[in-house]
Amino acid sequence: PQYQPPPLTFADGVTAQFDIPSATLPGCRPLTLDIYAPRAQAVSPPMVVFVHGGGWNDGDSRHAGAFADFPRALAGLAAQGYVVASINYRLSQEARFPAALQDVKSAIRWMLFFSPRW
Repeated sequence: PQYQPPPLTFADGVTAQFDIPSATLPGCRPLTLDIYAPRAQAVSPPMVVFVHGGGWNDGDSRHAGAFADFPRALAGLAAQGYVVASINYRLSQEARFPAALQDVKSAIRWMLFFSPRW
């Protein structure tokens, strides 16, 4: 079995799990995402998908230039009642256009149909 680190806990009961595999493509690294979930609610919370910047050329799911601690910023959004997915995609040096867009669609599909329910 693959090692899966335990969820991290942030303020306001938000939990986060990192590097969740969302797609495995032949000849490519596994695509992963990070999930920030609010405390348990009676109804399913709305979801937000964050696609990191970098011009499809660099970056990852845990960094944004405007935030010193980007995971804490995403946890703050989750504390408002949203499930937040910060996704990774194939960068332009790994695969040609429209691969990154297909990866974003794949992550959204995973969130809708294959992810655990919060």
